[in-house]
Amino acid sequence: MLIIRNTGLFAKKIKENWFILKEKDTEVQELNEIAGYIWEMAEKPVDTDIIITKLTKIYDADLKIIETDVNNFVEKFLKEGYVKRLHYKSS
Repeated sequence: MLIIRNTGLFAKKIKENWFILKEKDTEVQELNEIAGYIWEMAEKPVDTDIIITKLTKIYDADLKIIETDVNNFVEKFLKEGYVKRLHYKSS
């Protein structure tokens, strides 16, 4: 799945943590380390398979666990409007 950060959000990295605020929202979303890494990668269009591959190289964890965590994060943030899904262009 190809994703990118959504526009219309205010995001700030303080030390190692990301904080995100929607324009019309009063609730701040704090990201944990892995969610912050995914957020940074989604600055430009990125495939979730690439995110999963990179995270398996960084963390000593089972591929299925990382895959599940990334997919859960992406689904939650799609619903919340923090990221959006892009469609691949056919050649």
